[in-house]
Amino acid sequence: MLPRITLARLAQAFSLGVPQQQALQQVAGLEQPPAGALPVLQRMLILLAGSLTGFGLLMAIAANWDDWSRQTHFGLLGLAVLLTTLASWALSGRRALAATALGVLALASVGGLLAFFGQTYQTGADTWQLFALWAALTLPLCLGLRHPLPWTI
Repeated sequence: MLPRITLARLAQAFSLGVPQQQALQQVAGLEQPPAGALPVLQRMLILLAGSLTGFGLLMAIAANWDDWSRQTHFGLLGLAVLLTTLASWALSGRRALAATALGVLALASVGGLLAFFGQTYQTGADTWQLFALWAALTLPLCLGLRHPLPWTI
């Protein structure tokens, strides 16, 4: 049952006055945010930002598919992989959450690089082979981050 309804029924059952009802609600702590809710929300938003940035990078490259050369695509994706991996490694000791977000961005960048390579140079590989290569290349990253989010990807 909902806590507010329960409090209202208790107040009604014991014929509590308005000051007593207010005291009961204050003791129940329903006006305060749950303990630990803000850090969880911050973690979720930082990891969502990393995921959406990776998606945005891939969409920016896809949007400029005809305008940019192959070398530009490879350069941007390779630079994204290099910078996000190095930044994730550099922040891993001090800011684990930011390192995880950058690691998710690196993971998406590696996937985008492999997808672009597969589109550019039709290798004839099966889809499972590309995903197996992606998993093998990003395994050290997932092990180093020690967070469940890269494993879900």
